[in-house]
Amino acid sequence: MIAENIYKNSRIKTAIFVLIFLSVLSVYFVTLAPTYTWSNNGMDSAEFSLCAKHLGIPHPTGYPIFSLLGKIFSKNPFIMNSDLAFKTNFMSAFFGALAVGVLFLAIDYFAENVMFSALLSLVFAFSRTFWSQSVITEVYTLNTFFVVVFIYSALNYMRSNLDKYLYFCTFIIGLGLCNHATSVLLLPSFCVLFFVGRKKLNLKKLVFLLLILSLCGSVYVYLPLRAMRDPVINTGNPSTVTGFLWVLLAEPYRGQMFENAAFLRNITEYPILNEFSSLFIPIAIIGFWELFKTSAVKSFFLLLTFCSCVLYSLNYRIPDLSAYFIMSYVIYIIWVSIGFFEIAKLSTEKTIFSKIQTNVIIIICLMMAIYMQFSSNYTVVREPYRKGSFGFAKKTFESIPEKNGILFSYEASKNFSLQYYKHEILNGNGPDLVLCGYVVWDWYLEQLKRRKTISVPDFKLEKLKELVIKRDRPDTMGKNKLIWRYFLRSEVIKQLVLENIKTRPVYINVKLPVLSKYFHFGKINENLYKLAIKNG
Repeated sequence: MIAENIYKNSRIKTAIFVLIFLSVLSVYFVTLAPTYTWSNNGMDSAEFSLCAKHLGIPHPTGYPIFSLLGKIFSKNPFIMNSDLAFKTNFMSAFFGALAVGVLFLAIDYFAENVMFSALLSLVFAFSRTFWSQSVITEVYTLNTFFVVVFIYSALNYMRSNLDKYLYFCTFIIGLGLCNHATSVLLLPSFCVLFFVGRKKLNLKKLVFLLLILSLCGSVYVYLPLRAMRDPVINTGNPSTVTGFLWVLLAEPYRGQMFENAAFLRNITEYPILNEFSSLFIPIAIIGFWELFKTSAVKSFFLLLTFCSCVLYSLNYRIPDLSAYFIMSYVIYIIWVSIGFFEIAKLSTEKTIFSKIQTNVIIIICLMMAIYMQFSSNYTVVREPYRKGSFGFAKKTFESIPEKNGILFSYEASKNFSLQYYKHEILNGNGPDLVLCGYVVWDWYLEQLKRRKTISVPDFKLEKLKELVIKRDRPDTMGKNKLIWRYFLRSEVIKQLVLENIKTRPVYINVKLPVLSKYFHFGKINENLYKLAIKNG
């Protein structure tokens, strides 16, 4: 009889898991961005789409798992829409819905109430940031899927103590690290799993876990192997050891980590109140305290995961920072769920309400929360239909009539949009594109030479850097990488323009004050200027 009930409950949970997955996927599909977009912090979506199709190397840290899976989705025969970005947008929706389904299982782990668990997973599904990342091509829904699977597997390991769950946790962390570097934040929690409760260290098991992690990490071999083929997007050219480390260690973003100013600003903007009702806060506190009383290890495991995510993200200065907090939202909604379960139990025991009445009241409250989140976030998520990164790129290229023109794209947020339009819509034709953000790196200048994109003068970046530091900001340049890169970038752009402007028409999409003394900026439109050398 017990075995029969367990089997019956398992079938019910599986059916609800499938129902949640399909329901959430349907909503995400309806609200899917029709192509690449700048909305919902989708500045990178065009680049990720191109890398999926061409198996390229996107910006650091390379994201090999995402590119490989993206290749499969870019070939999806069931999506009638022929737009490449729409197909890769669907990939985000797929893994977003899958993550919500697994979250349902993780929430239900703490109480056998599938209705509460299902509704709370939907509260998370329609939270602003997660929903917005599920309708564009980004790495965060896949990352969340790995996080939720890790947490669910870890909870099962703590319940059963079966090594298969521990091995699977290691496998998931390894794959997660090949998708997004923030998966490293799961390692402290993993150490809790491995070391807590052990009287002595099992070296044999530790070595086996490290072997699993190494095998998963070997997916990064994708980077040098693909770089050797020089795909359309080959950021960092990781075919060399120097290039591989440049990508893997995210060299361009080092100046954006662990800034006091970033921490102070971000801590006041921690967006959890924008994601969920403020009424959930006391319920989450109740849930945390109840879990602490019943299982200190599980409580510490979840708290460590939450704190690792929040503390790391608060110290990072990046435009899509809100998506970095998604891991903490997963833990928060689990605490909220435990809080609701405890409230339901106490209400039944200590009030005049029956169990059915209590459950109905909580279910109504949760359904209202889902409705409010859905109605308020729907218009925000639909922003991709109104912000035209595609229209910007189309207008830019159509405004350059010369086939041998050169376009210097200075703004990082617009680079990938222009890349996508050139290589996907124009099939590589049209003006040659130079991404100004990369001109301070040797690998990019070598790439411009190798591909004969433009003529590159014979100069050494280190020599230019010394000249710029001495000439422009001698007191501060050496202290801040981002400052000296700005001045070095301007100097390199000047050198490149001077090398090519006499034989080819040159355009730029930003009017740079530091270049105004050398060039006239002839305005074509609000996002495009044609350069001409000033006399004298």
